Amino acid sequence: MPELANFGITALSSLFGAWIGASLAFQRYKAEKAFDRRLAWYETCFRALAQARKDLYQLVHALQPTTDPGALKERADAFSRSFEALADAMEDAVFYAPPATIETLHLLQNDFKSFTTRLASAPPSNVNDAQALVTLGAQFLLASRSLAADIRPHLGLGRLPPGIGPVSV
Repeated sequence: MPELANFGITALSSLFGAWIGASLAFQRYKAEKAFDRRLAWYETCFRALAQARKDLYQLVHALQPTTDPGALKERADAFSRSFEALADAMEDAVFYAPPATIETLHLLQNDFKSFTTRLASAPPSNVNDAQALVTLGAQFLLASRSLAADIRPHLGLGRLPPGIGPVSV
């Protein structure tokens, strides 16, 4: 009879230990998957910001009185497409980004909406539009730096020193 009790205790202890081990492994797996999704979002958003910033600066350089209207429209369309891709990526910010980054991205969206609203209501002015786009470019840069500062510690990397990060054009 004591052998049966020992066997029962051993079996229950083994079952309990296996359950705890499986539970911990599942929790770790969930955390890793969540981190992978978060990292993928940061990478997608960062790349979308970089592409939008590149297209924005190409548009700024195209805002010359001598620029062919077709070429200018092509640059404006490229910027519009890249900002749409960025807006799609930014929609998931509530799942992955801290409040300060969400606010930075929200300000960027508002600045872009203000610019496009003003552009739709007034005839384009090469000088004023270029200045507004350069200001918008600074917002893109701020958002890129904010994203980099958020994710680096989670990758085991230190914080970026001031002035180091996504380059300005």
